[in-house]
Amino acid sequence: MFEVAEGEPVRLATSDLRLEVETSPLRLTFADAGGAWLLREPADGGMAGPIVQHTGERPMDELIVQIYPHGTSRFELYEDDGRSNAYRRGAHALTPIVCAAERGRTTVRIGAPTGDPSVVPTTRRYLLRLRLERPAGVAVEGAGELQDTTADVGWPGWWMDNEGFLGVRTPGARPITVVVTSGGSRR
Repeated sequence: MFEVAEGEPVRLATSDLRLEVETSPLRLTFADAGGAWLLREPADGGMAGPIVQHTGERPMDELIVQIYPHGTSRFELYEDDGRSNAYRRGAHALTPIVCAAERGRTTVRIGAPTGDPSVVPTTRRYLLRLRLERPAGVAVEGAGELQDTTADVGWPGWWMDNEGFLGVRTPGARPITVVVTSGGSRR
């Protein structure tokens, strides 16, 4: 566990990260050679989260992963119980997330968590926000095409928001691979 000031670069084993510190919602921006990642916890009906005093105040069953696709980028989501020092004894989970942008398609793969599965909510869902043009289609490998819901309606599907992001609400299964096929224009 470490503390940093806003905008202060953090050097970890293999990555240089820029951490944006906010009191709420959970907002972490990571940049690597392939693109930038933003994680935050959503609020009911919006993109800003409620102010919470501790992690047990409300479930973190859905996370927003905002991605600016460029080449191939990787990220590992670290989670622990948020209450104890059990992480010091290895009670944590790592969930790999990979985004690969190539001509005509962008793929986001969210792997199965490794480590202690008890620290990851069993109801975990992801809302992907990708800075992409309107796609020709969005599919989940093994499950088929997702519906264009035209807006965030709270169930699996995809839509273009007013900020120019493709929103994709995934089904709850993990691992999951989302394939975005290029070919549309912004709406």
